[in-house]
Amino acid sequence: MKKIMSFLFAAIILASVLASCASLESQSSLDPNITVTSSDATDAAAWLDERLDAIPGRLVIGTDSAAYGVDVSALADDGYIIRDLGEETAIFAKTAAGLDRAARKYAKMAEAGAIYDVVYREGGAIKKLILAGRDISEYTIYTQDEEKILASAADLAAHIKTACGAELAVSTDTPAAPYIALEYSDDPALRTVGSRWSVDENGLTIECSGAYKRSSSLYAVRRFLETRLDWYGLVSGFEDLADADLVEIAAGESGEENVCFEWAVTHGGWACLYDRFDNDIQDTAPDRHTCHGMQNNKFAGELSESPNKDWATDQPCWLDEEFYAVSLEDIGAYIQRRAKGGQTPGEDFVFVDLGAGDNGYWCECKDCMNLLRKEGSYAAHILKWANRLSEELNKTYKGLNYGVFAYAGTNRPPKTIKPNDHLYVTYCFD
Repeated sequence: MKKIMSFLFAAIILASVLASCASLESQSSLDPNITVTSSDATDAAAWLDERLDAIPGRLVIGTDSAAYGVDVSALADDGYIIRDLGEETAIFAKTAAGLDRAARKYAKMAEAGAIYDVVYREGGAIKKLILAGRDISEYTIYTQDEEKILASAADLAAHIKTACGAELAVSTDTPAAPYIALEYSDDPALRTVGSRWSVDENGLTIECSGAYKRSSSLYAVRRFLETRLDWYGLVSGFEDLADADLVEIAAGESGEENVCFEWAVTHGGWACLYDRFDNDIQDTAPDRHTCHGMQNNKFAGELSESPNKDWATDQPCWLDEEFYAVSLEDIGAYIQRRAKGGQTPGEDFVFVDLGAGDNGYWCECKDCMNLLRKEGSYAAHILKWANRLSEELNKTYKGLNYGVFAYAGTNRPPKTIKPNDHLYVTYCFD
């Protein structure tokens, strides 16, 4: 037993020595003006060392601040303190995420030549949150006994705690004032993920569509936090909450949001986000994404100057009559090939990809430049061509839709030219 205990003690000592060596090695590679107080500060310290040409004076950084008489316990997880300690400047935080934010703040101050004391997120970002005349801490969140909406209620409670420090209970009982009620609605006006909220003397009611329970309650909660608490980007995965001494939501206030599209599917090789949309919605929208169809299918490729006879390195003159005639012939032949292969246009084959090439090299002929000046967007050139082409093809092939891109110079819509009912616009976010 003594041998085992001796071995364990030796292993602990060895691990401690190795950790100390690693810490010393990390410290030795930094500017000598930087001292790290914890291993989780190494990345932030190294970033500062690389970012700044010189560290302006001695700098201490880390999550271990006790030896310097600085208390970080009241900070939010992403909060930090930058403080002048006399002979050195200290950067302290509760977490590595807080240190990362602090390092970026310090770098901006150092580059501006003015370093001053900063306390970020000590307690909640919102010092006081008043709902219908009462402090938010007096409220209980009531919701229905269903998995998704219960999770959304818990999400709301967690974000309120982060925002202002108040811990709200979640209950499935009948709401009793003061309350925050989160509930599904059968109102068809809310469609799939629409929501509305209203405040009266009893509290806040948030309604979300019951047609799409997978996401509707979470969207309702987070959009309320975004719009009413100025909490930027929650739905998109960001968490930037604006600081405020007081946020007051008064009785009589209300709001409503609805979806812009009947359905939406996001597609891409980088990140498929189909999990945001249930199969019942996807089934109504088969295969309708655009991905450089002109280039990939070599439509009118015989007119292209690129080596592969496609539109990968240039754009066609979308207003040219020869281009229109050749692309109409090529796309018509493409539809016929699919039809001969057993796919009936308008039924199991519903979409033709006309997305522009993967480049921004646009035709600069007189006609193209005149249209650009008039409409303010190269999207006008493509829409003018695609409207005419799709209307002509629809005379023969009923029920087909056609996809174009908002991409590489075409993200800005034209002033007057609009897509017709045969066209779908795919917005390429990158």
